[in-house]
Amino acid sequence: MSGIEKVREISMNLYDAVPLRECEINDLKGLGLVQHPYISNMAWYDRETKDIKYLYDQKSKEKCREYYRKAIHSANLSALFLMVRDPYKMTWFNLCKDYLTKEEYAEYLKASWTQEENPNQDKNVSRRRAVALFRKADKEKLMDKEEYSYYEKLPQEVTVWRGVSPSRERLGLSWTNDKDTATWFMKRFENGCRTGYMLEATIDKEFVLAYINSRGEKELVVDVHKIKNQIKEVKE
Repeated sequence: MSGIEKVREISMNLYDAVPLRECEINDLKGLGLVQHPYISNMAWYDRETKDIKYLYDQKSKEKCREYYRKAIHSANLSALFLMVRDPYKMTWFNLCKDYLTKEEYAEYLKASWTQEENPNQDKNVSRRRAVALFRKADKEKLMDKEEYSYYEKLPQEVTVWRGVSPSRERLGLSWTNDKDTATWFMKRFENGCRTGYMLEATIDKEFVLAYINSRGEKELVVDVHKIKNQIKEVKE
C-alpha cells in the first residue's frame, strides 16, 4: 500500500473513530453542533439530492459516511488535510506522519500546528508528543527561507516570553522573543473577571524547535519541558 493510500485509510478511520452525535456539553446542547473531525453540525448538505439532511437517523448518517468515504478515497494529500476540521489537524498529522515524505512531514506539521487554534491544549496530541514531532522535522523544510534565516541568527542565549491569556495552558510550547507580541496574546481573552499573565525565560537556543511567522505572530516553538527552571512570572 502506498503512502497516500495509507493516509486515505487512516483518514477514513478517523471519520469512524468519533461518534456522529450532538454535543453533550451544556452550553452547546440544542444547537445541533457536533465535535467530529469532519463535520461541525447535524445538518448536512446532500449533493446528490441537493437538499439538507439532518443526521439524527441512521440512514442519513450512513449516506453522509458514504459521501465522505468516496471523497476521502479519491482525494490527494492536500485535499485530505483540508477536509479535516481545525481542532483535529494535529490528531490527523500524528496518525499519518509515518506515511509522509520528509517534505510532506514538515509542511503538514507546520500547517497543522498553525491552523489548529489551540494546539497546546490538544487532548489527543500531548505537548510532549508535539515536541517529539517537531524534533523529528527537518528545520530547513519546516521553516520558509525568512523564518529559517531568523532562526539561524538567534543568539545562543535568547530571552523569550509567553503571554498566557485566561483558560490557556501555562506551560505551552508557543513563545516569542518579541514582548509586544506576548502582551497581545496575554490580553486577547481578558475580561472584567479574568486577566492573563506574562512568563519570561532566558534559554539556550537548543531548546528552540522552530521559528514560525506565517501568521505574523513571531512564534518560537520551545521545548518547555527543558526550561521549567528558567521560567518566571513577570509584570507586563
